[in-house]
Amino acid sequence: MGRLNDWPERLNDIIEEWRDRPFEWGKADCVGFVLAVDAAMYGKSRLKLPRYTTKTGAARLIKKRGGDLSVAVDKVLDRIEPLQAMRGDVAAVDTPDGPALVIVLSGRLVGMGPDGLVFPSIDAAVAAWRL
Repeated sequence: MGRLNDWPERLNDIIEEWRDRPFEWGKADCVGFVLAVDAAMYGKSRLKLPRYTTKTGAARLIKKRGGDLSVAVDKVLDRIEPLQAMRGDVAAVDTPDGPALVIVLSGRLVGMGPDGLVFPSIDAAVAAWRL
C-alpha cells in the first residue's frame, strides 16, 4: 500500500488538527501522533500497536519490544540514516524525558510537546525510519 496521492495535504491537515492538542499518554503522545500521520497519509494506519494509557504502560510496552524506543520502532519500520529522511518519514529526538518520535518536514521536524506540537530543527534527529 502506497501513500495516497494527496498525502502532503493530509499531512498538513493532521498537523493543524494536532497543533494545540495537549499531551496525553496513549492518545496524544509521540506514538499517537505518528499513528495519526500514518493513517492520514495511507488512508488507514498500517501500524498495529498494543494500547497503553500511562507513562508506565508506555515504558512496559517499550521494554517488551526490545527495551529501547528505537529498537521497538525497528520492529515495525525500516531504519534509514537521519540525513536520508524525507518529508513524512519518522525520526527520533532526544528530550529531557527520553527519546520521542517526530515526523520529518522540509528542514524541520514536528512532534508532540506538553501543550501541542513543537517544531525542532532537523539536526535534532538521532534516528529515522521510512514511513
